[in-house]
Amino acid sequence: MGECEYVLKSLDSYENYKDLNLPKEVNNDDEVCDELRPKLNQYPNFSSYCYKLSRNVKNTLLKSLVSGTEDSCEYLNNWLYDDLIKNGLFQNKDNISDSEVIKKIPEVWNVFQQIYVNCKFKNYNMSTSDFYNMKHLYDYSKNYKTLESKISLTDNPCKEYYCSYIKSVMDVYSTVQNDCTTLKNKDLCEIFNRIQGDNIPEVLSGKFQCSTDDMNAFLVKGDKFIDKRTQVPVSENAASGTELKVGFSIIGILLLSFVLLYKYTPLGNSLRLLIRSKIRTSYFTDDEDSHSFSQNTWDSEEEKSQENRLHVSYEPI
Repeated sequence: MGECEYVLKSLDSYENYKDLNLPKEVNNDDEVCDELRPKLNQYPNFSSYCYKLSRNVKNTLLKSLVSGTEDSCEYLNNWLYDDLIKNGLFQNKDNISDSEVIKKIPEVWNVFQQIYVNCKFKNYNMSTSDFYNMKHLYDYSKNYKTLESKISLTDNPCKEYYCSYIKSVMDVYSTVQNDCTTLKNKDLCEIFNRIQGDNIPEVLSGKFQCSTDDMNAFLVKGDKFIDKRTQVPVSENAASGTELKVGFSIIGILLLSFVLLYKYTPLGNSLRLLIRSKIRTSYFTDDEDSHSFSQNTWDSEEEKSQENRLHVSYEPI
């Protein structure tokens, strides 16, 4: 089943985003990004983001010029917002376009706009959750043909992976369907309306004959399943809880060890003598005149008793 972990990486959407996500060295060779950096220096991730964006806009417009289609352009717009969110380059989760960085994007885009004028930067006035729903549906619409081609494979060993991905789209589709009855967002609903008839994820799930046994709850994570880089890291709270448990365990062991040493070993007698000595010193300081004789007598008898007990403890049998 090892090869099945990579089957969804053969989907069209993954192949397109893989190229867009390639890192780009910040080497001061991009005039526009270099001019924008001091203006947006409150965003530490802006430089690497801008350099990748500049490269991707140029490459995508060239690709669109050759193919004459807008698919690459739509992937670019989706990548642009996705990476912006991942790098924390926005202020308002209810409107991702309400961002200082987004307002500067046209300055980078327009440098290459003349290469292919039909590829436009899109200003998405929507929340982050609506954006990811839109992106998920768009990616599915482009992945549909590849998914459909796998239906004819008898006893597909990777069926669980395909069905889990389709189930994740079904959940998003159902959510957006409810939202679009009121035309919540034009861009979101426009993508939703592209998925009709046999393309509807529930219909495709039926063609695959997906059952609950074919759906892995861990795998139904949308883009997180396709791209392992977006997996959620281990919770800091969980880590702190583990550290606290270990700390308390160590303290408990130390306390238990101290009690055993105090009660059942010669070291305990020595500690008791030391403690009582400290108590006597304090008592003498507070009330030296009135209790000096009786206290010394008590001390003498108690020390003798303790010394006898110590002697008995070490007497060989």
